[in-house]
Amino acid sequence: MTKFFTQSTAATVGFFAAPLVPTIALAFDAGDSSADIMSMLYGACLVYVLALVVGGLLGLPLLYLLGLLRQVNLWACALAGFLTGALSGLLIILLTGIGTKAVLIYGCQGAGAAALFWVFWKLGPDPSPTSARFWTRQFAGSRGPDGADDF
Repeated sequence: MTKFFTQSTAATVGFFAAPLVPTIALAFDAGDSSADIMSMLYGACLVYVLALVVGGLLGLPLLYLLGLLRQVNLWACALAGFLTGALSGLLIILLTGIGTKAVLIYGCQGAGAAALFWVFWKLGPDPSPTSARFWTRQFAGSRGPDGADDF
């Protein structure tokens, strides 16, 4: 069932595909809007970039933690994604004071994004917890104390 040659490629593709979930959810939500197509495209690009940043800042450490706990499975990833999305929704509520349902909505979108990442993760040749720790350190550019790669 392996579709990618390296686990790193599968994880990287999954990382960049996962933000499409909240982006597409926004498109469906704004489908009945009277906004012009360019405004919707700019909004979708903004949502994609923000979801990518949040996934990198919050999702990657959680994936590393799941690797340490040896729990890189669909349910653990979906829960981590829900927590990541819910935290970003809570941050939006605190900063703007609007959207009391943002925590639940963004939490569900985060769970969907994490599940999509997990699908790509499973398509790699070695979807193990060790690979999760290795990939997150490699992706984040972690170096050892002597400046050399620490893996």
